[in-house]
Amino acid sequence: MTTFLLSLLSDASIYLGLPLGLWISFRVLAYPDLSVEYLFVLGGVGYALAVTSGWGLPVLVVGLVLASALLGAVCSLIRNRFGVHPVLISLAFAYIYYSVSLALLGGPSRYVGASAPPPSDAFAAVFAAALFGFILVVLVLLARTNAGLKVIAAGSNADLAARHQLTPIVWQGIGLAVSFFLVMVSGALYAWRAGNVDVSYGNGLLLISIFVVVVTRAANTRINMAKNGLLLATFLLGYLGLLQASLLFGLPPQWLRGVSATFLLLLVLVVPKRRGRLLVI
Repeated sequence: MTTFLLSLLSDASIYLGLPLGLWISFRVLAYPDLSVEYLFVLGGVGYALAVTSGWGLPVLVVGLVLASALLGAVCSLIRNRFGVHPVLISLAFAYIYYSVSLALLGGPSRYVGASAPPPSDAFAAVFAAALFGFILVVLVLLARTNAGLKVIAAGSNADLAARHQLTPIVWQGIGLAVSFFLVMVSGALYAWRAGNVDVSYGNGLLLISIFVVVVTRAANTRINMAKNGLLLATFLLGYLGLLQASLLFGLPPQWLRGVSATFLLLLVLVVPKRRGRLLVI
Protein backbone atom coordinates (compact mmCIF):
# COMPACT_ATOMS: atom_id res chain seq x y z
CA MET A 1 0.00 0.00 0.00
CA THR A 2 2.83 2.40 0.83
CA THR A 3 4.50 1.72 -2.50
CA PHE A 4 1.19 2.28 -4.29
CA LEU A 5 0.59 5.62 -2.54
CA LEU A 6 4.13 6.87 -3.12
CA SER A 7 3.95 5.94 -6.81
CA LEU A 8 0.55 7.62 -7.11
CA LEU A 9 1.70 10.83 -5.42
CA SER A 10 4.86 10.88 -7.51
CA ASP A 11 2.88 10.47 -10.75
CA ALA A 12 0.31 13.09 -9.81
CA SER A 13 2.96 15.62 -8.77
CA ILE A 14 5.02 15.14 -11.92
CA TYR A 15 2.07 15.11 -14.33
CA LEU A 16 0.43 18.21 -12.81
CA GLY A 17 2.07 20.51 -15.35
CA LEU A 18 0.15 18.80 -18.17
CA PRO A 19 -3.45 19.57 -17.14
CA LEU A 20 -2.40 22.93 -15.69
CA GLY A 21 -0.74 23.92 -18.96
CA LEU A 22 -3.63 22.56 -21.01
CA TRP A 23 -6.14 24.41 -18.81
CA ILE A 24 -4.35 27.70 -19.49
CA SER A 25 -4.27 27.16 -23.26
CA PHE A 26 -7.71 25.55 -23.53
CA ARG A 27 -9.74 27.53 -21.01
CA VAL A 28 -7.96 30.89 -20.78
CA LEU A 29 -6.65 31.29 -24.33
CA ALA A 30 -9.25 29.33 -26.32
CA TYR A 31 -6.34 27.34 -27.77
CA PRO A 32 -7.01 23.59 -27.54
CA ASP A 33 -3.42 22.36 -27.53
CA LEU A 34 -3.41 18.81 -28.87
CA SER A 35 0.39 18.66 -28.92
CA VAL A 36 0.93 18.26 -25.16
CA GLU A 37 2.01 14.61 -25.43
CA TYR A 38 4.92 15.47 -27.70
CA LEU A 39 5.69 18.72 -25.89
CA PHE A 40 5.97 16.63 -22.73
CA VAL A 41 8.53 14.41 -24.46
CA LEU A 42 10.42 17.47 -25.70
CA GLY A 43 10.81 18.62 -22.09
CA GLY A 44 12.28 15.23 -21.24
CA VAL A 45 14.66 15.50 -24.18
CA GLY A 46 15.80 18.87 -22.86
CA TYR A 47 16.57 17.27 -19.51
CA ALA A 48 18.50 14.43 -21.17
CA LEU A 49 20.63 16.84 -23.17
CA ALA A 50 21.33 19.00 -20.12
CA VAL A 51 22.39 16.01 -18.03
CA THR A 52 24.49 14.16 -20.60
CA SER A 53 26.20 17.36 -21.77
CA GLY A 54 26.98 18.52 -18.24
CA TRP A 55 25.13 21.82 -18.64
CA GLY A 56 23.39 21.67 -15.28
CA LEU A 57 19.98 22.72 -13.98
CA PRO A 58 20.30 26.50 -14.63
CA VAL A 59 20.95 25.95 -18.33
CA LEU A 60 18.01 23.53 -18.50
CA VAL A 61 15.65 26.08 -16.92
CA VAL A 62 16.84 28.87 -19.21
CA GLY A 63 16.54 26.57 -22.21
CA LEU A 64 12.95 25.60 -21.32
CA VAL A 65 12.01 29.25 -20.79
CA LEU A 66 13.50 30.33 -24.13
CA ALA A 67 11.98 27.41 -26.01
CA SER A 68 8.55 28.10 -24.47
CA ALA A 69 8.78 31.80 -25.32
CA LEU A 70 9.77 31.05 -28.92
CA LEU A 71 7.02 28.47 -29.41
CA GLY A 72 4.42 30.71 -27.80
CA ALA A 73 5.38 33.61 -30.06
CA VAL A 74 5.35 31.49 -33.23
CA CYS A 75 2.03 29.77 -32.47
CA SER A 76 0.39 33.08 -31.55
CA LEU A 77 1.71 34.68 -34.73
CA ILE A 78 0.38 31.87 -36.92
CA ARG A 79 -2.98 32.01 -35.19
CA ASN A 80 -3.54 35.75 -35.07
CA ARG A 81 -1.63 37.01 -38.10
CA PHE A 82 -2.55 34.27 -40.57
CA GLY A 83 -5.85 33.09 -39.06
CA VAL A 84 -4.93 29.39 -38.80
CA HIS A 85 -7.16 27.38 -36.46
CA PRO A 86 -5.44 26.36 -33.17
CA VAL A 87 -6.29 22.69 -33.69
CA LEU A 88 -4.41 22.62 -36.97
CA ILE A 89 -1.49 24.54 -35.45
CA SER A 90 -1.20 22.20 -32.48
CA LEU A 91 -1.46 19.06 -34.62
CA ALA A 92 1.26 20.32 -36.95
CA PHE A 93 3.52 21.24 -34.05
CA ALA A 94 2.92 17.85 -32.42
CA TYR A 95 4.68 16.15 -35.32
CA ILE A 96 7.36 18.82 -35.36
CA TYR A 97 8.06 18.16 -31.67
CA TYR A 98 8.20 14.43 -32.36
CA SER A 99 10.70 14.83 -35.20
CA VAL A 100 12.84 17.28 -33.21
CA SER A 101 12.87 14.90 -30.21
CA LEU A 102 14.00 12.00 -32.38
CA ALA A 103 16.71 14.10 -33.98
CA LEU A 104 18.05 15.44 -30.67
CA LEU A 105 18.05 12.02 -29.01
CA GLY A 106 19.62 10.34 -32.02
CA GLY A 107 17.04 7.57 -31.71
CA PRO A 108 13.77 6.68 -29.95
CA SER A 109 15.29 6.65 -26.45
CA ARG A 110 18.28 7.55 -24.33
CA TYR A 111 19.43 6.38 -20.91
CA VAL A 112 20.60 9.17 -18.60
CA GLY A 113 20.65 7.37 -15.26
CA ALA A 114 24.43 7.03 -15.28
CA SER A 115 24.85 10.82 -15.44
CA ALA A 116 22.07 11.59 -12.95
CA PRO A 117 20.75 8.66 -10.86
CA PRO A 118 16.94 8.76 -10.66
CA PRO A 119 15.39 9.76 -7.30
CA SER A 120 13.07 7.72 -5.13
CA ASP A 121 9.30 8.07 -5.62
CA ALA A 122 9.04 9.85 -2.26
CA PHE A 123 11.65 12.49 -3.10
CA ALA A 124 10.29 12.93 -6.63
CA ALA A 125 6.77 13.46 -5.25
CA VAL A 126 7.88 16.03 -2.68
CA PHE A 127 10.13 17.91 -5.11
CA ALA A 128 7.60 18.00 -7.95
CA ALA A 129 4.75 19.01 -5.63
CA ALA A 130 6.84 21.79 -4.12
CA LEU A 131 7.93 23.00 -7.57
CA PHE A 132 4.45 23.12 -9.07
CA GLY A 133 3.07 24.55 -5.83
CA PHE A 134 5.53 27.41 -6.13
CA ILE A 135 4.73 27.88 -9.82
CA LEU A 136 0.98 27.91 -9.06
CA VAL A 137 1.44 30.57 -6.37
CA VAL A 138 3.41 32.70 -8.85
CA LEU A 139 0.70 32.24 -11.49
CA VAL A 140 -2.04 33.19 -9.02
CA LEU A 141 -0.17 36.38 -8.15
CA LEU A 142 0.56 37.19 -11.79
CA ALA A 143 -3.08 36.60 -12.77
CA ARG A 144 -4.05 39.51 -10.53
CA THR A 145 -1.59 41.92 -12.10
CA ASN A 146 -2.28 44.18 -15.06
CA ALA A 147 -0.24 41.89 -17.33
CA GLY A 148 -2.10 38.79 -16.17
CA LEU A 149 -5.48 40.40 -16.78
CA LYS A 150 -4.36 41.38 -20.27
CA VAL A 151 -3.42 37.76 -21.05
CA ILE A 152 -6.84 36.58 -19.84
CA ALA A 153 -8.67 39.30 -21.77
CA ALA A 154 -6.72 38.64 -24.96
CA GLY A 155 -7.57 34.96 -24.80
CA SER A 156 -11.14 34.80 -23.49
CA ASN A 157 -12.72 38.23 -23.89
CA ALA A 158 -12.37 39.65 -27.39
CA ASP A 159 -14.62 42.64 -26.67
CA LEU A 160 -12.59 43.67 -23.62
CA ALA A 161 -9.34 43.17 -25.52
CA ALA A 162 -10.59 45.37 -28.37
CA ARG A 163 -11.85 48.03 -25.97
CA HIS A 164 -8.45 48.31 -24.34
CA GLN A 165 -6.64 47.96 -27.68
CA LEU A 166 -4.68 44.91 -26.60
CA THR A 167 -2.48 43.14 -29.12
CA PRO A 168 -3.60 39.47 -29.17
CA ILE A 169 -0.37 38.28 -30.80
CA VAL A 170 1.68 39.55 -27.85
CA TRP A 171 -0.55 38.64 -24.92
CA GLN A 172 -1.70 35.28 -26.24
CA GLY A 173 1.92 34.49 -27.03
CA ILE A 174 2.85 35.14 -23.39
CA GLY A 175 0.01 32.93 -22.17
CA LEU A 176 0.96 30.12 -24.54
CA ALA A 177 4.59 30.37 -23.45
CA VAL A 178 3.52 29.81 -19.82
CA SER A 179 1.35 26.86 -20.88
CA PHE A 180 4.14 25.26 -22.92
CA PHE A 181 6.66 25.79 -20.12
CA LEU A 182 4.50 23.93 -17.59
CA VAL A 183 4.09 20.94 -19.91
CA MET A 184 7.82 20.75 -20.67
CA VAL A 185 8.70 21.00 -16.98
CA SER A 186 6.50 17.95 -16.39
CA GLY A 187 8.38 16.11 -19.13
CA ALA A 188 11.75 17.04 -17.64
CA LEU A 189 10.63 15.85 -14.20
CA TYR A 190 9.42 12.55 -15.62
CA ALA A 191 12.73 11.93 -17.39
CA TRP A 192 14.56 12.80 -14.16
CA ARG A 193 12.57 10.25 -12.17
CA ALA A 194 12.72 7.56 -14.86
CA GLY A 195 16.43 7.99 -15.58
CA ASN A 196 15.81 7.80 -19.32
CA VAL A 197 13.83 9.42 -22.14
CA ASP A 198 11.67 7.74 -24.74
CA VAL A 199 9.64 9.37 -27.49
CA SER A 200 6.66 7.20 -26.52
CA TYR A 201 6.50 8.52 -22.94
CA GLY A 202 3.73 10.99 -23.77
CA ASN A 203 1.34 8.43 -25.25
CA GLY A 204 -2.06 8.66 -23.59
CA LEU A 205 -1.30 11.79 -21.58
CA LEU A 206 -3.44 14.02 -23.79
CA LEU A 207 -6.51 11.97 -22.87
CA ILE A 208 -5.71 12.17 -19.15
CA SER A 209 -5.13 15.92 -19.38
CA ILE A 210 -8.35 16.53 -21.30
CA PHE A 211 -10.29 14.46 -18.78
CA VAL A 212 -8.94 16.45 -15.83
CA VAL A 213 -9.51 19.80 -17.57
CA VAL A 214 -13.08 18.84 -18.53
CA VAL A 215 -13.89 17.75 -14.97
CA THR A 216 -12.48 21.01 -13.66
CA ARG A 217 -14.55 22.89 -16.22
CA ALA A 218 -17.67 21.10 -14.99
CA ALA A 219 -16.87 21.85 -11.35
CA ASN A 220 -15.93 25.49 -11.80
CA THR A 221 -16.79 27.58 -14.85
CA ARG A 222 -15.00 30.73 -13.70
CA ILE A 223 -11.42 31.56 -14.64
CA ASN A 224 -9.87 31.47 -11.18
CA MET A 225 -6.25 30.38 -11.15
CA ALA A 226 -6.07 29.41 -7.47
CA LYS A 227 -9.31 27.41 -7.32
CA ASN A 228 -8.82 25.75 -10.68
CA GLY A 229 -5.22 24.85 -9.83
CA LEU A 230 -6.34 23.03 -6.70
CA LEU A 231 -9.17 21.33 -8.59
CA LEU A 232 -6.80 20.20 -11.32
CA ALA A 233 -4.45 18.67 -8.75
CA THR A 234 -7.31 16.96 -6.91
CA PHE A 235 -8.96 15.49 -9.98
CA LEU A 236 -5.62 14.40 -11.44
CA LEU A 237 -4.78 12.55 -8.22
CA GLY A 238 -8.19 10.87 -8.18
CA TYR A 239 -8.06 9.94 -11.84
CA LEU A 240 -4.57 8.45 -11.68
CA GLY A 241 -5.53 6.62 -8.50
CA LEU A 242 -8.52 5.09 -10.25
CA LEU A 243 -6.38 3.95 -13.17
CA GLN A 244 -3.68 2.48 -10.94
CA ALA A 245 -6.28 0.73 -8.80
CA SER A 246 -7.77 -0.77 -11.97
CA LEU A 247 -4.38 -2.23 -12.85
CA LEU A 248 -3.98 -3.65 -9.33
CA PHE A 249 -7.34 -5.37 -9.64
CA GLY A 250 -6.28 -7.10 -12.81
CA LEU A 251 -7.13 -4.75 -15.66
CA PRO A 252 -4.85 -5.68 -18.60
CA PRO A 253 -2.60 -2.71 -19.51
CA GLN A 254 -3.75 -2.82 -23.13
CA TRP A 255 -7.24 -1.80 -21.97
CA LEU A 256 -6.03 1.24 -20.04
CA ARG A 257 -6.59 3.82 -22.78
CA GLY A 258 -9.99 2.38 -23.64
CA VAL A 259 -11.03 2.59 -20.00
CA SER A 260 -9.72 6.16 -19.83
CA ALA A 261 -11.78 7.15 -22.86
CA THR A 262 -14.83 5.48 -21.33
CA PHE A 263 -14.35 7.50 -18.13
CA LEU A 264 -14.34 10.69 -20.20
CA LEU A 265 -17.56 9.79 -22.02
CA LEU A 266 -19.26 8.76 -18.79
CA LEU A 267 -18.38 12.12 -17.30
CA VAL A 268 -20.36 13.87 -20.03
CA LEU A 269 -23.29 11.49 -19.58
CA VAL A 270 -23.59 11.79 -15.79
CA VAL A 271 -23.68 15.58 -15.68
CA PRO A 272 -26.55 16.37 -18.09
CA LYS A 273 -27.12 19.87 -16.72
CA ARG A 274 -23.65 20.88 -17.86
CA ARG A 275 -23.30 18.57 -20.84
CA GLY A 276 -23.58 21.41 -23.33
CA ARG A 277 -20.95 23.50 -21.52
CA LEU A 278 -18.27 20.97 -20.65
CA LEU A 279 -16.23 21.50 -23.78
CA VAL A 280 -17.20 25.11 -24.36
CA ILE A 281 -14.20 27.44 -24.22
